[in-house]
Amino acid sequence: MRPVVLRSNFVDYYDDYFDSPSSISPLIFERFTDKGMRRGEILKFLARNGFSVPKHGILRDIGKWAPHLRDNQYIVIYLDEYSHRGENKLLSTIDVGLKSYPNCLAAEFLGKSSDSAHALRLVQVGMKYFWISLQSDDWRASSGNVKTSIKKHGHGLQSNLFYPLWAIDFVPVNFGGNEVLYAVDFSSAPILGENDMDKILDAPTAVKEIKQMVNTFVSR
Repeated sequence: MRPVVLRSNFVDYYDDYFDSPSSISPLIFERFTDKGMRRGEILKFLARNGFSVPKHGILRDIGKWAPHLRDNQYIVIYLDEYSHRGENKLLSTIDVGLKSYPNCLAAEFLGKSSDSAHALRLVQVGMKYFWISLQSDDWRASSGNVKTSIKKHGHGLQSNLFYPLWAIDFVPVNFGGNEVLYAVDFSSAPILGENDMDKILDAPTAVKEIKQMVNTFVSR
């Protein structure tokens, strides 16, 4: 297996176990929070890969992509489509949002309440997966006072997404007793330490999984 060197704009608990930049013929694993797809592109990407996603589009065109919504209903407005983890988005009624943010991307609000949230996060580290529950006193599950708990973990790819490291956030919605998971965000640079994963996935194993996937990707 060829050595793998990390390039990143943040620090996580497992970083020290990557190979030295002076290694011979290393592969590069890039992990940047400020590089990647815009939110609109993310939702299209998730839909193409078989995930359910909320109805979304430019707010001024909401009559076309969400004609069932009323003016006083809540929507999520994305002020910066490159942001993650609850940043740079706001909850607004349609009528108020149209006055100030008509050209922003918006999506239907799937939460049950404007002052609490529950979400599920699927994290894939190489061939290891983790389902994490997030409960918050904010309408954004990853903001405010957040309680996280790892509900399930195991070995194997949970989708056909072939990345060394990734995470998808889901909002569970109940339809007549049947729960549907709506994918609302994707990141190829999740911060594992924020989800208490250091308690269940040790640093050497995390890096081993990522390095194996990087090497596999290059050989394909």
